This record gives sequence, structure tokens and C-alpha cells, in this order.
Amino acid sequence: EHCSRMLKEAKEAELAVQNLQSEPSGVLRIATPYSLDDPFGSELFKSFIAKYEKIAIEFFTHTRKIDLIEEEVDCAMIPGDLIDSSLIARGMGSYRVVHCVSPSYIARFGKPEDMDQLTRHHLIRFDFPNWLNVRRSPLNDIAPSRFTTNDFIAVRRAALDGLGIAEIPEIQIRRNLELGELVHVLPELDYSVPLNMVFPSNKKFTTKLRAFIDHAVEFTKQHAPWEVD
Repeated sequence: EHCSRMLKEAKEAELAVQNLQSEPSGVLRIATPYSLDDPFGSELFKSFIAKYEKIAIEFFTHTRKIDLIEEEVDCAMIPGDLIDSSLIARGMGSYRVVHCVSPSYIARFGKPEDMDQLTRHHLIRFDFPNWLNVRRSPLNDIAPSRFTTNDFIAVRRAALDGLGIAEIPEIQIRRNLELGELVHVLPELDYSVPLNMVFPSNKKFTTKLRAFIDHAVEFTKQHAPWEVD
């Protein structure tokens, strides 16, 4: 118990020192359940690192729900409607989820035009973690699936290879749609998902966290390949 108190006091002292610093510095830990759109994510972090030379970023994906305080994560980027009242959120806009297939899939099975045809098609099923409050595709209960994953990159690759109808954020396949490598289908099933940057309500703000929140919000307004309010 004595050691535990000492560790807690040491962390509080570290936060106090960071808050006194005029220039953000140290390691900023960021988490998200999914990889960000490329190149948006890399450009966001690159611009922040270039702006603050004493900052280092540790960015990790966790499909499980994590305790930001317990695991010493400064903030997280979470999709969906938030239901955790212990978190403070800054909205970063919303992205559109679409369904798509490859030309090779259309050549083999035909282009899916309406829900009545879907029993003759195949679905690439995306497995959202239960703790995320994100809408599920209605195709899950209609079209059969022989491939399920929780990785957007794997979904995109499977769609490009003609494995089935993919449900995926448009930002992950924008280039593929422009090149004709994937075809947008069933537009009536499109839906939007909000993206939030969250941090604990009882976490003391450090200079580096405040700087990143301000930078991320402004950068998103200017450069995000999705809808920003």
C-alpha cells in the first residue's frame, strides 16, 4: 500500500511538471480500435510531430475495450455513439459506411441490385466488437458468409479478390472506387458513423494532451476525407 501511494504521488508530480511546461513534450499515447484511413492518420501525426519537436507518439490499435487511465493512454479515437459517461468526447465528424464488390465478383455472380437477390450472393462479414455502439449491416442476416474478420485491411483485400460483398468505410476504399477496382453497390444501405476523440473526465490535462486535441480537431476540419460538422 505504501509503494502504491508513492507511485500515485510520483505520477501526479509528473503531471504537475508537464502542466507547468510551456512547450508540449514527452510521450503521447493514443489508441483506436481500427486503423485510420491512409494517408489521413500518418499526415495527422506527422504534422503534430513537426509542430512539437519534443513530442513522441505511441499509437496502437486495440479491438478490446481498454481502460484509458489504467493503461496510461492519453486519448482514444472511437467510432460510434458513445455510451460511456466517464469519457469526455470531441467530435471529429462522421464517415460513411458503404457496400462494395469487385468487377471480378460481378462477372461471376452478377451485380447485387436489391435485397431479394442477396441469398444468391456472398458477404464478407465484418465483426464489430460488442462494446462499440455501431450499427450492424442488415446483410448479416440475409447473405451467407464464408469469411469473417475484424480488420478493415483484410476486408478490403478480400473484396478486391472477389470474395464477396464488403461492408467498409468509404474512406478505406476511396482510391479503389476511383480506379474502378471496386464498385459501390446497394447505396440504400449506406449509413454514417460518428468518430470521436475521447479522454477520461477525471484525467488531468497535460500540455501535450491539450495541444494534440486542439491540433487534431483543426487538422480534421481542414483535411479529413469525411464529413466534418
